[in-house]
Amino acid sequence: MASSRDPKIIRISHGEHEVSPHLTSLAGDELALSNRFFTDGTSRQNADKKNDARSAPIEINLLTGMPTPRHAAKQVISRPVIQRTAHEQRKQTPPKPREIKRKKSPLAAWFATRATVAFLVLALAIVTPLKAITTFERLQEAKSGVEQLTAQVPKTMGADISAVGTHITAALTTFHSANASLQKISAAEEFVLRNTPVFGEQFGVASRMVAAGEHMSMAAASYMQLFVTLKERASEPLLERLSIFFEGNRAVLTELTAAAELVEPIDVSALPEEQRLFVAEARTAILALHNDAQYLASAGPVILSMLGNNTPRRYLIIFQNPAELRPTGGFIGSFALVDIEHGEIKNLQIPAGGSYDLQGTLKKHVFAPLPLHIINSRWEFQDANWFPDFPTSARKLMWFLEKSQGPSVDGVIAINASVLPDLLHVVGSVKLASGSELNAETALETVRDTIDSAKISDSAHTKSKPKEIIANAAPAVIETIKAGKAEHFLPLITVLLKSLENRDVQLFARDSDMQRQISEFGWDGAMRDNPAGDFLSVIATNIGGQKTDARITQKIDHQAKISDDGTVNVTVRINRTQTESGRNFEGGPNISYVRFYVPAGSTLVTADGFSAPSERMFNAPDAWEKEDEDLKKTETEVGFHGASGTRITDEFGHRAFGNWMITTPGSSVDAVVSYTLPFKVQPQTPSAILKVVNALSAQTRAANYSLFVQRQSGSPATTLTSRVILPDAWRLGWITDSSAHVAENGALLSVPFLTDLYYGLTAHTYASHTDTKKKN
Repeated sequence: MASSRDPKIIRISHGEHEVSPHLTSLAGDELALSNRFFTDGTSRQNADKKNDARSAPIEINLLTGMPTPRHAAKQVISRPVIQRTAHEQRKQTPPKPREIKRKKSPLAAWFATRATVAFLVLALAIVTPLKAITTFERLQEAKSGVEQLTAQVPKTMGADISAVGTHITAALTTFHSANASLQKISAAEEFVLRNTPVFGEQFGVASRMVAAGEHMSMAAASYMQLFVTLKERASEPLLERLSIFFEGNRAVLTELTAAAELVEPIDVSALPEEQRLFVAEARTAILALHNDAQYLASAGPVILSMLGNNTPRRYLIIFQNPAELRPTGGFIGSFALVDIEHGEIKNLQIPAGGSYDLQGTLKKHVFAPLPLHIINSRWEFQDANWFPDFPTSARKLMWFLEKSQGPSVDGVIAINASVLPDLLHVVGSVKLASGSELNAETALETVRDTIDSAKISDSAHTKSKPKEIIANAAPAVIETIKAGKAEHFLPLITVLLKSLENRDVQLFARDSDMQRQISEFGWDGAMRDNPAGDFLSVIATNIGGQKTDARITQKIDHQAKISDDGTVNVTVRINRTQTESGRNFEGGPNISYVRFYVPAGSTLVTADGFSAPSERMFNAPDAWEKEDEDLKKTETEVGFHGASGTRITDEFGHRAFGNWMITTPGSSVDAVVSYTLPFKVQPQTPSAILKVVNALSAQTRAANYSLFVQRQSGSPATTLTSRVILPDAWRLGWITDSSAHVAENGALLSVPFLTDLYYGLTAHTYASHTDTKKKN
């Protein structure tokens, strides 16, 4: 469907993007741009007219700074910002009590209409010039109050609480004054304002914004008082201060709930253009803050329980280094055993030799997963995070710890190295017993250089303890956090929750009830699923490639091409580029075993671009090593793709295609897998009502496609691109992601891959296309 049309400008909510006349696919097919269809099937001209109404601001989670996900492939507790269209709001408005209407004669009805119009015209002439000005003034006062709040609320975490209190009081006074002015409007005047075409909606919005502003001011004042209390009780144990914080958050939540209920029904499209952006941003901010407070209220009990508020806890903490990427985030260079009771650390053990200290005490000898035979045929603790599903890896870590004469633990906590700078940004630099200092800008480099120097000393047959700096740094960071200021509380909780959402911190609890709660929040690092649609997760495992993932960038290009009969053929291309480095342990080749997790039952068609290490690099197992039962249960062998040597297994409810990618400094490598999904995407028979709607729009039936892409914890900088190409007789009707490039026969989405991605679309078959095809 190539076209010679001039380049088009596709209007989306993030601006205007010039694109070529067609979007070329991986397989050489094309996504033809069209001026005919927009994301909802309307004409582009009509879509442009409605641009202001449909381009709602991006929903930002103000607590984490991340866009709020609109969908989740698994039921987890999330913080969606509620935004509905005006049509949905009208549908949800409670019906008014039914009135008994008496029939009027046509003449009486005519007089009544004339009288009503005359009254409204007269009232409009007298009242509107005065009260309309009042309405606009109240909106301006609401804007002023919100600006005062947004400028000062973040400073409640600073030291000058009294100055902040002055500004919050001023904001509250502004909102109270505005509300009082609106209350002075008589019932008759209010009736006129609410029922005039020009000012009715604006008056309602002004009233809601002003009332919401009062509640927001009270919430800000409550937060300020909370931090005053925390500052006064800074000497109390951490768990007590956390309990105070979560209790205070519940009081704030009451005010935020009231504010959210006021602004949620607001339809910004009814406002003048000069007021629309402010009201939309304020509405989004209020709803986001409300959802964040709700999230904190739900998370509080789980966090307190993890800290041993009711019973002592013992945890295994693993420190993962993403520079040597492994399935759950990175190589386990170090670990700690920690005993916690009532939020206090009673015991902390961090072996100075790191994870390798357990090698000598391991009494159980089992085969390692086959790709790990490059470094060792025997499976050991430091390589136990082989499974991308963190609960499975956590159980295996606990097994290895116990088989190495270690203690049983209540749970496992995985922490990626990237969390350390985030913590230091909040609490400041930390001084170690050795006299050195860790700060947010250089902490990772300092730790890495110290460990690398110790390894070089080891190679020179000099006794050293390469992980000793971690053993010294961890207690110092913990003590700094425990002694932290009151203004550090919210930022530290923000870092924690953001790390949990990004899987830079992952939790597993042996207690099933606690693990269920962790899973509901999405903090468990488990492999997800998309039961109703397509799924993809690309998991790279650096085996013998040292710290070279610090020099890797990658691109993942996904394409789903739907055939006329609904068969979906998927092609995934991955590009990995390694830049040169003069640092120790970063200058060698990156040897990675890459697994593509796709829907269960998918059929591999082709695989190309992979290169396996020499067979001489693999270690043969010793005679006394036995097959691991957990590995056998988790990985079900399906077969091998002969031409490429791609291994096919079933794992965690998915099919996995695994093969090797090797890059060298300064090189770039591409690999491709193509497969057919086990299900078809076919138009569904519409309901009776939809049949009528479809008949009016020439549509026949609708088909749905969705994709969930799960990001690997600790993965390098990645760009993700996804294309969907529809059959010739189909046209795109609707897509969930407004940033997608939309074409006549499909869509393209390209994003920095920072968190899990979900999107879905609906396509329609059209009578004209169907009829033409039948005639041909």
